[in-house]
Amino acid sequence: MPRRDNSDEPVVKLPRGRGVRVSFAALIRIAMVAAMLVAVLVMRKPCSENVGAFVESFDPAAPQSPAASPAAPGANAPVPGGDYVQLSGDMSEEEIRRKIEELARRNQAAKQAAAEDEGASSDEGASSDKGTGPSAADDAPPAPPL
Repeated sequence: MPRRDNSDEPVVKLPRGRGVRVSFAALIRIAMVAAMLVAVLVMRKPCSENVGAFVESFDPAAPQSPAASPAAPGANAPVPGGDYVQLSGDMSEEEIRRKIEELARRNQAAKQAAAEDEGASSDEGASSDKGTGPSAADDAPPAPPL
């Protein structure tokens, strides 16, 4: 097959990139995003400490000394205000149910013990009061927490 000579036809060239062209506005935006990233990284710890101190300032039962606080947030420190059961995501429904029932039994036993102690102290008070009966302070409801 004879070959054709196409020397008089223009050769199509592939377009070549002229490098990365970034406008002045785009450079300003890139610089602002980089500055904000650096600011977030630098100010993260001081801001979190100050926000934490602000939030803790509303807790009236917060310890005053840093030595009295637990070493880690996940530490098994006693939590004021009641008994808690630690539940985890890998527990089965039966394990969760057992833990909750165990807590209910402990609370019931504590209430019975408190009632027995109150009964014993009221018997002692009745003998010393010579049968005057309960005082008005015994009938008053407990004060709400602040």
